[in-house]
Amino acid sequence: MIPNFLRTSAVVFVSSAALALSAAAPGSALTTFSGSLGLPDPTWVRPVPNEVNDGNPATNGLAGGNGGYYYDVQSFTVSNAGAYRIVVNSTSNLNPLVVLYQGAFNPNSQYTNVFRANGSLSGSATQAGFNSLSLTPGTYNLVITSNPSIGANAALPNTGSIGAYTGEVTAVPFAFSPLPGLAVAWAARGARRRIAAKKEVLAKA
Repeated sequence: MIPNFLRTSAVVFVSSAALALSAAAPGSALTTFSGSLGLPDPTWVRPVPNEVNDGNPATNGLAGGNGGYYYDVQSFTVSNAGAYRIVVNSTSNLNPLVVLYQGAFNPNSQYTNVFRANGSLSGSATQAGFNSLSLTPGTYNLVITSNPSIGANAALPNTGSIGAYTGEVTAVPFAFSPLPGLAVAWAARGARRRIAAKKEVLAKA
């Protein structure tokens, strides 16, 4: 027969492990989108992101470059505070850069409501965004633009300034650990052993 304390420990451990597996499942996509940069999209003078600390602060001034930069805007709403992954993938020759605004976006007031910016996710020239960004409830505007400027001749734009892309905003799952449950099980086991030992001493007295 299996002692009670072993039964209890096994139940607690399996329960914690199941919790860890369910919590580690891939996060659900808050929104997905696709588009392309080029005519007839509007142009702007974009901020220059600080790439050292995941785009924080969002700007190191405004970028120069002939012809400006094409841009699209993708809006999304966050209902629950937490960590989110935001990624834009080039599906062409586009070298993307993203600027996230917390609230309204005005292309002529680039610093108003600006939150984060990134022009190279994990060092990739075809991917931009944030692996894990803490967001609070509210409306956000993700501006998709490019690293290279259009150039002096819009009919022959610079390589990387135009092209198609896809993207998504995904909730990052919270990772639970089975260790707390295991610790509780062993603590309960020790307590039961101490009680049993005291009863044995009293019985012999």
